[in-house]
Amino acid sequence: MLSKFKSLFGDGSPLDFKTTMKGQASQELLGNAGNFAYYAIGAGYFSSAILDSGAGYYAIKHAFIPSSSVTFSSLTLPYGQDASAKLQEGPGLAANGCGVQTF
Repeated sequence: MLSKFKSLFGDGSPLDFKTTMKGQASQELLGNAGNFAYYAIGAGYFSSAILDSGAGYYAIKHAFIPSSSVTFSSLTLPYGQDASAKLQEGPGLAANGCGVQTF
């Protein structure tokens, strides 16, 4: 299951908009769009706790990168998501997986 999660949502995956679409829009817009897509599509595959954990892992990992827009002060509890992921969590989960069955 972890390899499926990484292939769908990991760094450089189609949903890593800040990387795959760099320079096509502001980092803030791409981050918000990617976080919305992450939760909207992910809800069809994984529980919200797994998605929150994945978002937290991504944020904490990127907070260590000096050039990243993610900072430790932007991380939220309890999972460590950055502010953008936390903001997009509710609307993304409300999409309920975009019609994909959960397992």
